[in-house]
Amino acid sequence: FREDLHPFWLRYAGELWDAQMVPMLAARSENAARLASVAVDYQHPASQKAEEEGSSVWAAKRLDQLSLLMPLLAREFQHLCERKR
Repeated sequence: FREDLHPFWLRYAGELWDAQMVPMLAARSENAARLASVAVDYQHPASQKAEEEGSSVWAAKRLDQLSLLMPLLAREFQHLCERKR
């Protein structure tokens, strides 16, 4: 995270996962940031993986996360496209 990108995060009033993703989309749309993949040598603890894998409770939680995030990202994307017209 570059400090000069902080206005994108300060302008957005999200409180959950959207507070990370929507400002990133906005920064990228203005060519202020670029997105890249970074390899991280990390594995979830085996106990966590065993608890979550195949669990309908955790699947529902992930679905809730996506159900919140996707409409907000779509709305921001449409807003950004309209601004560029």
